[in-house]
Amino acid sequence: MSRVLDRRAVDRSERVRRGQGTAPARPVGRIPGQLPASHWRRYPAVRWPGTTEARIDEVVVGPSGVHVVLRAHGDETQQAGCPQGSPVDAASGAADAVAGLLPARYRDRVHPELRLDDTQEVASRVGRVLLASPPVLEHIWRSAPRVLSTSEIDDLRLRLDAALEPLDVETPPVSRWRWLRWRPRRRRAAVA
Repeated sequence: MSRVLDRRAVDRSERVRRGQGTAPARPVGRIPGQLPASHWRRYPAVRWPGTTEARIDEVVVGPSGVHVVLRAHGDETQQAGCPQGSPVDAASGAADAVAGLLPARYRDRVHPELRLDDTQEVASRVGRVLLASPPVLEHIWRSAPRVLSTSEIDDLRLRLDAALEPLDVETPPVSRWRWLRWRPRRRRAAVA
């Protein structure tokens, strides 16, 4: 029996050495970057409430609260000490604008956040604004204490569905066939 086990171990190590490896691992858990739809709602790229041109990159509603996310690069956060126009102030203002759409009892559950796209495994807090890289930010959302019940999440979903205006809505391109079918046809003049 031991000879058979030793032979299997040698065969397995030989396959790994040749680059064939062992049987592919099964995916376990959720796909990274996806929050379960049963408890989470994402609003990508919405108009900043009360403005015509400003944009909020993402609003996420889930058990840990309402997360208002702006994207920033690492070099932009160096300006965090500036009182005017800093990304930290912008994130705080965006969260206040979204909180203004909600009933008073939910306003303290709105969290301003800056997503640092060009960093990895970083998290920091400046005042009430959380600065974090994307995987860390999502981990914080999932592991933060639960502050909203399922019925409250559904209520907030309905309110934000009605109040937030999506941006970057792509319209499907019109195919050439459809364009040719609907254009007016020119009639040929009769050649005599």
